[in-house]
Amino acid sequence: MNASRTQAVNWGVSESSSLSVQWPAWITSYAQEWQRTATEEDVVAAALTDAGHMMRPPGDRAVEQAEDRLGVRLPPSLRALYRVSNGLIEVGPRAGLLLPVGHLNWVPDVQPIECRAASDDLAYDPNDRAMIGRALQIGLFQRGVGSWLLDPLGSDGGEWPAYIWSHFERSVERFNGFAELMAHLRDLLDVFRTRRITSVDEVRDDRVTTRDTDNLPTDITQWRNLLAGLGAAQPQLAGTETRLQERERQLQCRLPPSYRNYLLATNASTSSAFPQIYELGAAGWCADTEPQLASAWNCFDYVAPLLGRALLIGDDGTGGYVLLDPGEVDGDGEWAGYYFAAGDAGDLDKYRSFGAYLHEASRDSGH
Repeated sequence: MNASRTQAVNWGVSESSSLSVQWPAWITSYAQEWQRTATEEDVVAAALTDAGHMMRPPGDRAVEQAEDRLGVRLPPSLRALYRVSNGLIEVGPRAGLLLPVGHLNWVPDVQPIECRAASDDLAYDPNDRAMIGRALQIGLFQRGVGSWLLDPLGSDGGEWPAYIWSHFERSVERFNGFAELMAHLRDLLDVFRTRRITSVDEVRDDRVTTRDTDNLPTDITQWRNLLAGLGAAQPQLAGTETRLQERERQLQCRLPPSYRNYLLATNASTSSAFPQIYELGAAGWCADTEPQLASAWNCFDYVAPLLGRALLIGDDGTGGYVLLDPGEVDGDGEWAGYYFAAGDAGDLDKYRSFGAYLHEASRDSGH
């Protein structure tokens, strides 16, 4: 971490005029880095004006009015930023927006549906569920699929803990304060821009891992034997071949051989050895069945094209998805398989086929 970012993280716990002096330098440095690493597509999508990432300062009175409305005094580092800009645009790699001071609001008031869903969702830590229910929303990213939050309960000398909350991925990441969150977002921009790839076929990015294996199950009997060994539930449905062909007509494609034979062997499976594979009728094109997933990751070039065309066939219930790619078909008619950890840093594991994925997943689990 360079000196400017360390300074940002350590910005004071008591408000002083020096804080508002430091923000312009930070914003200028960030803007230079953003422009240096941006592609033509980034520039067009951002549509920045001559003001760049900044907006006209709101003035002290507007900040005070927001504090009166909210019933709290904002933390010093955030107040200092509002002295020089009424929010920021295009912050971090996911089109982040630091909200204008007049748009700050408590999460239960501005996102009641997402807040209630999180309060009942056992995927969250209990402390995180409580935090979401009392937090102040200060920013949005990925077209509103995620939020930046400040928690007034953990105030330390005036600064509040900051959080990145991804509603869709059901994840929360904590920072010591607003300035540390901003430093992290700049680091994320650097990481994403320097590791950017144009296709999932280019595995230069260490978040895309190609995995392969031999001795794969091929016919229906081999699949049944493998699944039985994994303790997988195997509901058998009469006329599975007929249903399979009907589903292929609906999807307007012929499914790859290993996935077809798997469906003929079991139609669906649940096992601790691998994520749930959907029943045939529940599998569908990712863009249709999970449009929010595709939208949330549409600015990440290493995975966005895949999500736009892939068949979604399973998930693990914690933000991990099993995908088959009709855009990459080998000589045997097999589609490349992927496990996309959307809820855990966005890592993408690639496999030769569905059979290779399931075989490797079961082996990783120790079966």
